[in-house]
Amino acid sequence: MKHTLAKYLLELSILDYHLVHVNPSEVSAASLCSLIKLLDADCEEEEDWDSTAQFYSTYTEQQLEPTMCRLALLVWKSSSSKQQAVRLKYQHAKFMKISLIEELQSSIIEDYAQRAVETGS
Repeated sequence: MKHTLAKYLLELSILDYHLVHVNPSEVSAASLCSLIKLLDADCEEEEDWDSTAQFYSTYTEQQLEPTMCRLALLVWKSSSSKQQAVRLKYQHAKFMKISLIEELQSSIIEDYAQRAVETGS
């Protein structure tokens, strides 16, 4: 499920002009960090993006936050977007109906999307 969700976030990012200048490694790391926050929201670990993830990605959670906010905004607006192909693709059983999971409608996504709107990113 995590792999499919990460692919969904990455495919949404391809269509976004605001993420064109961002390194692909940063978008990938932000996607991974976002899904950890979404899927492990019940887990009470102190740090979601641990030192191992930081070491291998070379990004801190703080560095990834603007990209995570932009990804959240893409997810939040996906149902009303003109580009529906990615969202519809990930509604199929082959992709585990990942674009329909309730975590994508969570307050975590809403909070990050709101931050993206406030900062204008």
